Amino acid sequence: MGRTSVRPLPVGYDLDKHFGFRGRSARDSNRPDGAAAVNAVAIDTATDVLSLAVSTAAQRYYYQAEAGLRHGQQMMPVLAWLLQQASLPREAIELVVCSDGPGSFTGLRIGMACAKGLAAATGARLVAVPTLDALAWPLRVWPQPVAVAIDARKNRFYVALFHGPHKLTQDLDITPAAFEKLLEQHAADGPVLLTGPGAAQLHGRLNAPQRTQRDTHWRAGAAAGLLELGRLKAEDGQYAAESHGPNYVRVSDAEIGVLRQ
Repeated sequence: MGRTSVRPLPVGYDLDKHFGFRGRSARDSNRPDGAAAVNAVAIDTATDVLSLAVSTAAQRYYYQAEAGLRHGQQMMPVLAWLLQQASLPREAIELVVCSDGPGSFTGLRIGMACAKGLAAATGARLVAVPTLDALAWPLRVWPQPVAVAIDARKNRFYVALFHGPHKLTQDLDITPAAFEKLLEQHAADGPVLLTGPGAAQLHGRLNAPQRTQRDTHWRAGAAAGLLELGRLKAEDGQYAAESHGPNYVRVSDAEIGVLRQ
């Protein structure tokens, strides 16, 4: 299966309209999540897509592009460019949000190291958000269950199911066959919406794809969801400790080798 084609988004691209937040500024106390406005940066390097966002009281700026294995090379120059577009000096950053897995082991380490470094350098607070939760957040108003998938390679996928704001499963590392068994429990009232960067690959490997409705419009990356969930966690005081590390879900090949010794 080919990779999803993702283009860099123009500065100021209205993802808020895409996600149903149109007409609400970051200062608006009537926002659906009730979260306070802060100068925030969101960093997602969990997949092949580099997804970044900068939010101020007046505007949000997003960037995403297929980065492959070049997250480390692209992330800091792009982030500096976004901050410049937002007229936000680094010392004014109040909150840094990053995805903490599941996803690419290397990508997660790069993103979290960058987020920790930025928080330490600016005095901002750090929040870590599960990758699948951030990807599902824009679809919390969808009437049917939603399955978010990331290609985990080796014919396996990182998957979690959601319905509205509720998470129905933990983060799973499963095969397409195991996912179909999961659908038997959650697709009784209609097809499950299958979304995320691994949706096309997973959908193509199902024996009964009619149990899912593939989200063909997925383009947003995780950064927008990270901003929203990051603010909510910050309001609840759920900041990441300095020792916080990625949630890989899967045991690494190196760890498997050690366990076999």
